[in-house]
Amino acid sequence: MSNIDRSNVLRYCAIQQLQPYVDSIEEGFPVFKKLAVLVAILAVLAVMLPASTAMGAGTRARSLSMERDFRAESVSSLVPAGYMNIPLASFILSAGNENVAVTMLVFRVVGSEHIAKLSIYHAGNLIKEFAVGGSSPQVIKLNFEDGVLSVPAGSFKAITVLGETYPMVSPLDNEVPIEVSLIGAMGTTPSQRVWDFHAVPGPTHRYFGSYPRFTINSATPSGTLTPSSNTLLAVFDITAVGTQSVTFQELDYVTFWITRSISKQTKTHMGFVLRDEYGIRLGDKLLVGIRENEADLAVEIYFGSSFGSFGELVVPAQQTRRIYLYGDTTDLDDLGDAIQVRLDDSSPGNLAWGINGIGPYHRADVIFRGDIVAGALQR
Repeated sequence: MSNIDRSNVLRYCAIQQLQPYVDSIEEGFPVFKKLAVLVAILAVLAVMLPASTAMGAGTRARSLSMERDFRAESVSSLVPAGYMNIPLASFILSAGNENVAVTMLVFRVVGSEHIAKLSIYHAGNLIKEFAVGGSSPQVIKLNFEDGVLSVPAGSFKAITVLGETYPMVSPLDNEVPIEVSLIGAMGTTPSQRVWDFHAVPGPTHRYFGSYPRFTINSATPSGTLTPSSNTLLAVFDITAVGTQSVTFQELDYVTFWITRSISKQTKTHMGFVLRDEYGIRLGDKLLVGIRENEADLAVEIYFGSSFGSFGELVVPAQQTRRIYLYGDTTDLDDLGDAIQVRLDDSSPGNLAWGINGIGPYHRADVIFRGDIVAGALQR
């Protein structure tokens, strides 16, 4: 096969990998703009795959490969505006039977208009940082000097991509997806040039001006249960992560899951009250029609849901407020009866919050990931 034939084949294969990005352009997108995108891709490929490369020198022969690093990477998360060093993705570069000096990496960044800068780290050391910005998505080609990023034969190196976000400009930007993909790698060995071109997407994150982080406060009770109509069940800290205030107003709520172990139920109702650290009543909930031996109870407390309640909680940016959940435990009066509260990640709708009074937003599946479990109380 001639050098020109081989180059054309390589370009064709690479275009097949990148074609989905072109096809994903919104239906009705002007044809000339589609062509402009395709021309831009071909221009990148012209640099990445020079026609003068010899046949033997361009064979990848599995000497360089790339994949997503599922061991320690950031999972899908919420990305706050105006923050630095946010874990966005991790990738693994592997070498075959020769040492590989990586000379180029190609990234595709979705949500790039909210990313000011990306930094690449290996083993905690900064390898490269580069500006992003611009309309989404951006395809960014990074060149590496010899020896900066080397992969020993038969081994691998893991790289982590950290991001720095722009401050929030408009509430319409909340929940915009952010994703960093590695779509190409090139390098040299003592005997040949090697490469790997295919899309390796990182996790998809969501950009927010701020979001609430819930943690168990040390004042949360555990141990012996003393039944009463107003038992303190759990205390949670709420921190506003981001550059704007997190707000809980009348349409916002927190769903508390109550696990009970009860030997003899005499009542079919159970009341709960939510207060802040100043004792101000934020909302309440009366559960009715509780079935005998019903173990899990979903207690959805809306802010401002009780008569005379203040009904609003504002958590200023990067500050922390506290909420206290009380419940009626008079029915748990037999030896061995127990109760425990958790914030459950089974549904995004287990939480609703606002940002500077605008919302609601629902991402309990991320904010409560792994469940946030308070201490158990037992009679």
